[in-house]
Amino acid sequence: MSSNDVTDVIQTINLYAFATDSLQIHLFDRIFTDDVVADFGGGAVWKDREALKRDFIAIHAPFDFTMHATTNHVVTINGDQANSVCYYQARFVRPVKEGDNLFQTTGW
Repeated sequence: MSSNDVTDVIQTINLYAFATDSLQIHLFDRIFTDDVVADFGGGAVWKDREALKRDFIAIHAPFDFTMHATTNHVVTINGDQANSVCYYQARFVRPVKEGDNLFQTTGW
């Protein structure tokens, strides 16, 4: 395992947050393979990159802005495979008629 491999994994995770928050979903082409299986829990599973890109635009476009932050990266490299776990905090802001316009979520 080289420090460059670990840095590359962390940079990819950070690029995901940037791509999502800036709605530069074309950057998903650098993050995910064509045949990605992305499972965000709660039944939200995508099995190809184009569907993921289409749905992420639809999900995130209604918000005034979103902010994803990733921390506490733990990366394990084994040959040409990598595994990673990190914490995230995400904020979603949009106008609402009543109540708070901020939705926050955390996870790993």
